Amino acid sequence: MQDGLANHVAKANSNIALKNKITRRIKMNKKIIAALVAALLVAGGNSSSLLAGGLADDLGIKISGNAIFILQGTPKLNDGSDKKHSGSYTFNLKFIKELENNAKIVFHLDGGEGSGLPGQTYAWINGDADSSYDPDSKEDGNAYTKVRVYYLYYQQAFLDEKLTLNFGKLNHASFFDNNEYANDEESQFVTGTFVVNQGLYTQLVHGRHLGFRAKYDFNEKLDFSYAYFSSDVDDFASKGTNIAQITLKPAETGNYRFWYAGDNTNYAHFDNANKSSGGYGFGLSFDQQIKGNFGLFARASYFDPNVYVQNLEYSIGGQISGASWDRERDKLAIAVGKVTNSDKIKEGSKDKNYTDNSKGYKNGTETQVEIYYNIGFTDNLTLSPIFQYFANPKGGNAAIDEDIVVYGIRTQFNF
Repeated sequence: MQDGLANHVAKANSNIALKNKITRRIKMNKKIIAALVAALLVAGGNSSSLLAGGLADDLGIKISGNAIFILQGTPKLNDGSDKKHSGSYTFNLKFIKELENNAKIVFHLDGGEGSGLPGQTYAWINGDADSSYDPDSKEDGNAYTKVRVYYLYYQQAFLDEKLTLNFGKLNHASFFDNNEYANDEESQFVTGTFVVNQGLYTQLVHGRHLGFRAKYDFNEKLDFSYAYFSSDVDDFASKGTNIAQITLKPAETGNYRFWYAGDNTNYAHFDNANKSSGGYGFGLSFDQQIKGNFGLFARASYFDPNVYVQNLEYSIGGQISGASWDRERDKLAIAVGKVTNSDKIKEGSKDKNYTDNSKGYKNGTETQVEIYYNIGFTDNLTLSPIFQYFANPKGGNAAIDEDIVVYGIRTQFNF
């Protein structure tokens, strides 16, 4: 009798959990659908929209968007799991409202589902996998999507547009450490170190937060930018990151950026817990087009080894346009990168913040390789086979000390 009652209660609880799970999914999907429908209704007058006679023309709003689907597989991961396949999707909606006197408002919504393969690496395996999820909906380790404000800012130009100011929720990667050939996980590389400088992104800036940025163009060949990004809106002044960047353009088709970043947050030093300080980092990002169809890029950076695990980061690569073989929309690219960890952390330390290896912390270098080929079917649809290789993941600090091979396919459509 008691066993029967227990089974009945367990079954009822299971049904309730399933119902709640389905309800959360429906709520999340309703938010996504509502955002997309609203965008299409507003964008009705635009050539890229599906509806006619919308509000965009009347309001003077420019709208663009895309959706990205990524499927990845691997023979084996190094985290001890049996997972060999993963999928993700993301979408973006961008609204720009031009105002009077050289001003505008930029509003970017995004969302998605899927966190990518859970391999233990310093570089993201899937740089487009959406980390935006409902924190109250993590049953069975799954992340359910929500629509979020990716960035929202006001921009004003002064002095004949030589000086530009931005204020609001900002994404530092839109303004700093840019790169013509390695800056967009949606259409270029998906490995994290070839999308942004990961040390800067994960160790200093801490995501997208309230901040401001100023840029001054001295001439066509030189500009200077400064920004402050908070890491805690409630403590805007004391917890944040200052970034400065100089960009040189000696050639019309090249950009040579040099940046420095300082972190206001205090961290205990790895080799002396009684000592603490803010961290710092500096680096460069170069891109240069050569003979029209071919381009090269390079990134390099150094981070304070006393407080940051990722100490050195550098990468090089190239891209060639399909115009070389009469495929104007196609692109072929390859990149190689390395991340070296801090030598200030004690060798053999088993602190889980630094190592997942049972033998303890190792001072080492992770190497990443990626090759992708974009097949452009139309101006709005692209399919990309992708190959990735990670050697000595986390510098030897992964749970299983084995290299990772990843193969995948990405589909992108724009509207």
